[in-house]
Amino acid sequence: MGGPTRSLRLYLIQCIVVAIVCVIGFLTVLSYVQATGQLAEQDQHLRAQTGANAVESVRLVDEGLRVVDDSMNRELTRAFIPFLAAYDRAGGDPARLDLAALQQECGAEVEGRLDLYVISADGAIVASTAPEVLGLDFAARFPDYYERLRGIMANGTFSADRVVRSVTNASTGGVTGELRKFAFIPAPDRRNLLELGLSSPILVDDRSRLSYVAAAGRAMALNPDVTRVSVYDAQGNLLAENGSASAAPVDAGTALLLDRSLGGEDGIEVREANGSVRQFLRVDLNDAATASDMALVLELDYSHRLAAAQAGGLLLFHLATGAAAIVIGVVVAFGVGRYVSRPVAAIVEDVEAIAGGDLDRRIRRMPNREFEQLVEAINRMVATIRQYGTELERRQAEVAIAAEIQRAFLPRALPDAPGFDLAAVSRPAREVGGDLHDLIPLTAGRIAVVCADVSGKGIPAALFMALTRTVLRAAASRYAAPAKVVRAANESICEDAGERGTFVTTFYGVLRPERRTLRYVNAGHNPPLLLRASGEWETLEPTGPALGLLCGAEYAEAEVALDDGDLLLLYTDGVSEAIDAAEKEFGEDRLRAVVAAHRGATAAAIADAVLAAVDAHVAGAEQFDDITLVVCRAIGEG
Repeated sequence: MGGPTRSLRLYLIQCIVVAIVCVIGFLTVLSYVQATGQLAEQDQHLRAQTGANAVESVRLVDEGLRVVDDSMNRELTRAFIPFLAAYDRAGGDPARLDLAALQQECGAEVEGRLDLYVISADGAIVASTAPEVLGLDFAARFPDYYERLRGIMANGTFSADRVVRSVTNASTGGVTGELRKFAFIPAPDRRNLLELGLSSPILVDDRSRLSYVAAAGRAMALNPDVTRVSVYDAQGNLLAENGSASAAPVDAGTALLLDRSLGGEDGIEVREANGSVRQFLRVDLNDAATASDMALVLELDYSHRLAAAQAGGLLLFHLATGAAAIVIGVVVAFGVGRYVSRPVAAIVEDVEAIAGGDLDRRIRRMPNREFEQLVEAINRMVATIRQYGTELERRQAEVAIAAEIQRAFLPRALPDAPGFDLAAVSRPAREVGGDLHDLIPLTAGRIAVVCADVSGKGIPAALFMALTRTVLRAAASRYAAPAKVVRAANESICEDAGERGTFVTTFYGVLRPERRTLRYVNAGHNPPLLLRASGEWETLEPTGPALGLLCGAEYAEAEVALDDGDLLLLYTDGVSEAIDAAEKEFGEDRLRAVVAAHRGATAAAIADAVLAAVDAHVAGAEQFDDITLVVCRAIGEG
């Protein structure tokens, strides 16, 4: 048996709550996903805007720094006058220049330290007041820078560079030295390029008022997600970090990203494992009039704190909204469940009273149209059931009478047959059946043995069985020969059967105790089984068609001797064709085995053994057909 079932009210509440939870959950998740998607787009847009503002700020600062850098151009132009004169006196030979004396003479025109350089047409520093860079080969170390120097030499005029970091020494070529202002002028013979390098505190002070670092650092104030702003020069040197100057080394991963950015790939974004984003922006500040590469790279690191806080707020809002909607839905579900279940409970109460036998009880009226229709249908059904019940009781009474009448047709006591032990049993599949067995006393101590099976079941078959018994007994009282009895019965049955197609398989035999024989006619019936005392089996095969099939049919007679210990079993197909739950038939082989196993018992015991074996085979399955057995056992007369 199953477990306790849920009430309709609880079932409705559960269904409504589940539906509400699913819908609210889906809408909440969908809304949250859309909102977080919008936040991600806003975050991306804010990063782009922040980067654009940072780049623009650097450009504006660079315009101011350009003015500061160019403020020393006039002094440097005057400083080249003695340099050119000395070069001319030396006959264009850098080795003959007195650079130390010339450094003091040229430095008088400017405030700060002034170094002199002579760069050959091949791009190497062949003379300089800074011995650490003597021999530096620009063509090999800085080919792009060398190309710009060649352009200045070809132009033949004064050219001032921006304030940039200087090369530390010729061996390493690293551009990490102090800030200097460089200016160039080709020698008159165009074989060398003269260069001045000014290191002035005035330049440093003026540039400190206009700083790339400060400009990029404003991004941190404008965007709370910015956690770090780093500025790198064209050589990949870290100039500043978070608003402060810095000369910290650059790791290999960052160096690769800087190379990509300086190579022209702008707007690089790298997402770290912790969810932060590193953004690299190239700021092109180059000028065709200057020799140095003034490009910068800004690195802005974003933490997503603002987006995370907004997403957390959205999550709480959606969770609170969803929870409130679920609570409201549960309350509504309880109300709906109660509204629906109360009429159902009332209907159930009335139906239980009707089921208890109160068929006069009417279902009470309901407040809504659907339940009222149900009530009307149930009331009509109860009225119909009451009517059918009355009719059923009448028919059951009629069937009971018919069953009693049929039992009256069967022999109440078996006739005495000297030398034979007789037994007969019949079990209908319904209240009444269509099987027939009869033992008819005849003259001279003879006994007619009848076993018949009417086609069909129920009352029609029972009525035809009664007809068959009547005509057989009537014919047996007129004729002694079995063939004449069966022929007369067939004619009568054919007249009464008409076109209904009903027929009767019949075995009719006459036991002759004085001869210890059985003379018989088998009219289409199951061949009876004859088990000899020797253990051999014989069957009494049909000698003509079933009664009612063919009017005017002829029937042959046959005779068998029944000696002591012989056993004859007559049966209907309800025995051999009895089926179990798997629809497997009992079969003739099992029937023979049961008879052989009990051959020494009385006829009645053998009949009981066969019935028990059939019952064991079907194992409680519904009886499919009527069952009839007649057992005749030949015994000694003493």
